[in-house]
Amino acid sequence: MFLGVTSPPLSLALLLTPSHFRHRRRHRPRCRNSFRSYRRDDSVHEIFTGFLVQTSEGIEIPIVDRIGRLEMFNRGTAFAAFRCLNQTVKLSDRLRTQVSSSDILHKAPSIIVRISMASKISQNNELNEQEADRKWQRPHLAEEKDYAALEELFKHHIDSFNYMLEHGLETMLMNIKPVECRQAKLTYAGRFMVELYFQYDDGASVREGYNFGQFPIMLKSNLCHLKAANDQKKLVSLQEEPSEMGGYFILNGLERVVRLLILPKQNYPMSTVRNSFRDKREGYTDKAVVIRCVREDQSAVTVKLYYLNNGSARLGFWIRGREYLLPVGIILKALADTTDREIYVILTCCFSEKYDRVKGSVGTQLVGERAKIILDELQNLSLFTRSQCLQHIGEHFQPVMTGLAKESYTVVGNAVLKDYIFVHLDDNLDKFNLLIFMLQKLFSFIDQTSLADNPDSLQNQEVLLPGHLITIYLKERLQDWLVKVKRLLQDEVDDRTKKFELSSLADVKKVIEKNSPRQIGAIVQNLLKTGRLVTQTGLDLQQW
Repeated sequence: MFLGVTSPPLSLALLLTPSHFRHRRRHRPRCRNSFRSYRRDDSVHEIFTGFLVQTSEGIEIPIVDRIGRLEMFNRGTAFAAFRCLNQTVKLSDRLRTQVSSSDILHKAPSIIVRISMASKISQNNELNEQEADRKWQRPHLAEEKDYAALEELFKHHIDSFNYMLEHGLETMLMNIKPVECRQAKLTYAGRFMVELYFQYDDGASVREGYNFGQFPIMLKSNLCHLKAANDQKKLVSLQEEPSEMGGYFILNGLERVVRLLILPKQNYPMSTVRNSFRDKREGYTDKAVVIRCVREDQSAVTVKLYYLNNGSARLGFWIRGREYLLPVGIILKALADTTDREIYVILTCCFSEKYDRVKGSVGTQLVGERAKIILDELQNLSLFTRSQCLQHIGEHFQPVMTGLAKESYTVVGNAVLKDYIFVHLDDNLDKFNLLIFMLQKLFSFIDQTSLADNPDSLQNQEVLLPGHLITIYLKERLQDWLVKVKRLLQDEVDDRTKKFELSSLADVKKVIEKNSPRQIGAIVQNLLKTGRLVTQTGLDLQQW
């Protein structure tokens, strides 16, 4: 085969013997990793850029400096390998090359050709040459094409995958039955999502959803797959017992049931005698009237009215595991805007069926003396009005009231009355009347005109159900979580060395992640697994 390289002003012919090709073919498997083969078609122009070497047969062979060796099929039979040694030539220039005989070295099985530039393109025609070079390199980019139809063809593929990410992964697990959790030793639970509202000053509130972990699902509840299984055949088809009644949880494949707790009857004042009452402080007796006040969310606060040896009384209630005692007269004056005379008259009388004040069994001389003692305590403390009583309460309870450190004493006092004094009532006047009734019952009990209530009697008891227990426990854990998040945010705001913007939702979310919300679901599961109730307040439970 005769291969010639022509370029003005010098023409050079180079002869390749058939032995070169035979030698190349014998060693081709060994050198396959060093060569990349390309057929001589339009794809060559798409892949390579560089200079052209024109053979005597009129075939243009590109020489590229980015690839060490380039195999070209010439008419499907012969090929030659070239290596560009001149690294200074610009690839954007489309030039004919000049090859001198002194630059050609014959080394089997390849030919090393040193390329030098023979001529330069004038600066005026540079832009035109670059445009021609771009079209020569990639002809399919010479003009823009509309691929809308092609995109529409693959749109269904993308939409189907988006469905899997947004809905499919969640819905494919919705039909997991309780029996599968037993067999796989898993927890029958659902995702616990909570929406938090963020508001900065008077700006618009932003709602953000957070995953609080996995929450156990009770069998045959509204979220259980066995809810609609009302007959035995359906239960058997779901691989359950024909007599399956539900009412328990499945945690790690084990069935867990929450036992019932016996509690005092809610919202009912009971006269009680206990020797432990004497140990409160000096001057306390063993008699008191106790009422367990329960809110609508089943959280409770027990209020106790203790009788003192001097004829007065103290009102006790619990805040975060500690009992606080206040003179009952301060609470009476703080609940209603009334006078001492009105309090005295109400304490020494009772109401008939027509709500008329009449003298009754409690209207004895001893009751009047006790009422005077209660009112004299207010005089000794220089508390004459409702406002003064509220400020007195707020001053003493501000350190223990969360989030009210910067509020006035009056606001703190009202918060104490709302959150800890007869929480089952919303109106302060109703709370005032209930406290008057408890005082009258206490005085009647002291005077032995009434008997103590039996706490072991069924009429004075009730049971705490599993759903109510989980509700009050979850409420406390969520409150503790919010308080901790608030404390973390306050620390970030006070730290001047960090760049933190409270108005930025992204910065706030980073702080929230430090106190992971997923721990809430894990805490509830731990309660059902171990029966251990981790609480700071005790949840007003006596048996736990």
